[in-house]
Amino acid sequence: MSGQEKPKLNLPQHAYRIYREALLHLLQEVNDLLAKPGATVIDVATHAVSLLENNSLFNAGHGAVYTCAETHELEASVIVSHGYRKRGVGVMKVTRAKNYYVNVGLKVNLKLGGVNHSIPAINFGTISPEKTMFVGLDVTHPSPGSASSAPSVASIVSSVDRTLGQWPAAIRVQEARKEMITDLTELVQGQLRLWRSKNRTLPANLVLYRDGVSEGQYQTVLDDELPAIKKAISIIYSPAEVKQGVPRLSIIIVGKRHHTRFYPTKADDADKTGNLKHGLVVDRGVTNFCNWDFFLQAHSALHGTAKSAHYYVIYDEVLRRLSSEQGQAGAADALEKMTHGLCYLFGRATSAVSICPPAYYADLVCERARCYLSQHFAPSSGSATPASESSGSASVSTAGREVALHDAIKHRMFYI
Repeated sequence: MSGQEKPKLNLPQHAYRIYREALLHLLQEVNDLLAKPGATVIDVATHAVSLLENNSLFNAGHGAVYTCAETHELEASVIVSHGYRKRGVGVMKVTRAKNYYVNVGLKVNLKLGGVNHSIPAINFGTISPEKTMFVGLDVTHPSPGSASSAPSVASIVSSVDRTLGQWPAAIRVQEARKEMITDLTELVQGQLRLWRSKNRTLPANLVLYRDGVSEGQYQTVLDDELPAIKKAISIIYSPAEVKQGVPRLSIIIVGKRHHTRFYPTKADDADKTGNLKHGLVVDRGVTNFCNWDFFLQAHSALHGTAKSAHYYVIYDEVLRRLSSEQGQAGAADALEKMTHGLCYLFGRATSAVSICPPAYYADLVCERARCYLSQHFAPSSGSATPASESSGSASVSTAGREVALHDAIKHRMFYI
């Protein structure tokens, strides 16, 4: 921090020597562990934190530091830094820091193209992840007070292999306040080509989870977005495949903004926070009698009342065939089991999340795009004008260039 000096305390030379020797020993042990074949970043980081926590010299909230001039000082607050010819070596307070390092490791692994965890294919029932591309779609709009140049941003994510560990994304800028995705045909084409490049074939099934749509817009999705998806399929797949009904397509709306809550009626059904245990599915009673929808509480709430996600099937070809084989209940159970299984595959969490990752990731991509367009979405107070006064295609074109992804990251989970 410029203009401010870090608070320092004098450290006697003998105490300094003890700190320095302990710190060098710790760094050497970590370096040796890194040099071992098969060592992972998460294992090394966790081990380093354990060493620090178990050493009374470093668990008091201070860090030992020495400089090239060997002034014997103890800084009250320093960060971990180690390198050749650097001014010093410091250790920060690491009490309860394991989760932090593990979280960073999970994100770094995803950004580098790795897979953090997977679940057995049996959890997806008759829907094979090897032949199914799961897709997430979302749109974010300018908030009140955004600049007049602020556009809406659409995002798409999709799985690329059977592990469902990597979900590359694409971003498109469109006219402000337009909920339906304008360039959906192009977006779906891009994700299908990416799947083909990874698997040398095309998926037999497409399962789309559409986020950010209100109940009054379900028919609009069928009227506007379904034809755009079908057009992308007709371009990528051969006429013979399309004639045979390949790929089969399902579109599921993911609802988060509702007021439906579920409570346990018996103590045995409640978890430690008083909510129903995770894995709850409600597909009757409070659902739509004439249509196909269900509520799923896949997660355990940390506090407060758990809020279930609402899934509404507006178009289905993938699960329809199960109805003739197992009855309508068989198709419903398969979809619920598949969606619940997906909730355990959110890359930066080690437990189930509240909404399935395709929709969750698409929402994260939109949030990342808002960061790229911060000068539009979060302008200075003097330049803000109502977002409804869109400046038209010129501002959309400009914003589109600002969210263009570099080739090095466009097929990675840059947004996680």
